Amino acid sequence: MKRINEFIAAIQNGLAAKKPIILVHRNTFLMNVLQVLKDNGYVGDFVVTDDNRHIRLELKYYHGKPSIRKIKNLTKDRNTAVFKADTRFGSNYDLAIVSTSMGVMSHMEARDKRIGGMAIMRVF
Repeated sequence: MKRINEFIAAIQNGLAAKKPIILVHRNTFLMNVLQVLKDNGYVGDFVVTDDNRHIRLELKYYHGKPSIRKIKNLTKDRNTAVFKADTRFGSNYDLAIVSTSMGVMSHMEARDKRIGGMAIMRVF
């Protein structure tokens, strides 16, 4: 959970400073989360650095505005948000990232596959 909080803070700080590229600590779980964000158009490309300890992440902007308006952690120390296949999240433009038994995926993909899991974060 600490890594998720650090990851979200790094993205928020990078977007606030309008940085094109940020570095985040390398973690296999976070790489799966980044792949979901990339597939849905929220971030650009990402690569592991030469020292194999960090991920170099390209942030996306459209007409000077960040593609991620807000990113929210849904996993707290004792409260976990459970995602069921019939759960609805906000509008069609919101994205929830879900950790399932079949891996990390978007809430739309989990709903299509009719599987549930733990909601990790929500992106607006």
